[in-house]
Amino acid sequence: MCSSDLRDEGLVDLTGKTSLNQLFALIERMHVFLTGDSAGLHIASDLGIRTVALFGPTDPEEYGPLGKGDIVIRKKLRCSPCRKAACAFDHECMKQIRPDEVLEALNRALPKSWDSIPAL
Repeated sequence: MCSSDLRDEGLVDLTGKTSLNQLFALIERMHVFLTGDSAGLHIASDLGIRTVALFGPTDPEEYGPLGKGDIVIRKKLRCSPCRKAACAFDHECMKQIRPDEVLEALNRALPKSWDSIPAL
């Protein structure tokens, strides 16, 4: 599977569209969870679901996922981690994360063979 395949298969954006109970139920069915530093990240990590986590103003050493195969993407800037919601630098730490980096991380996190994925 290559990055172009990821754009067409099985990706769903449910941001703001689920209750907490629904989120738990969905995450436990996932093979990989792409997220920022959020409640969903910690739910997935606690459930043992592999994550690709995007970090900006928060510190992944303090708040990051704990799983062996988890991947953290962050940009080390002089101002990060700042731990601030209001940013004096226009959230440059997040804007510098490139889509191709995220797709590459997802490719690394996915099982090597779709045949190894159990049917839901």
